[in-house]
Amino acid sequence: MWGINTTDFRWHPIKRVADLDSGNVRALIILFKVFPEVTGIGIDVRAKDIDEAQRNILKPWPVRENQAL
Repeated sequence: MWGINTTDFRWHPIKRVADLDSGNVRALIILFKVFPEVTGIGIDVRAKDIDEAQRNILKPWPVRENQAL
C-alpha cells in the first residue's frame, strides 16, 4: 500500500495516519497491530468497501515481522 515494510516504518516518527480510499482497511489493520501506539482512520465512499472493512476489523489478522504494507 505505502511501499514500505513494517521494519522500515518503525523508524518513521509517524503516530497518526489517514488512509484515503482505504478499501478493505487491511493495511491499516496490520499497521495498528504491529504498532499499537499508532492511531488513524480509514476513509472510503464505496458502500461495498465500507461493509468489507467493517467485517475485516472484526477478523483476527495474523501479522509477521517485516510484513509489507
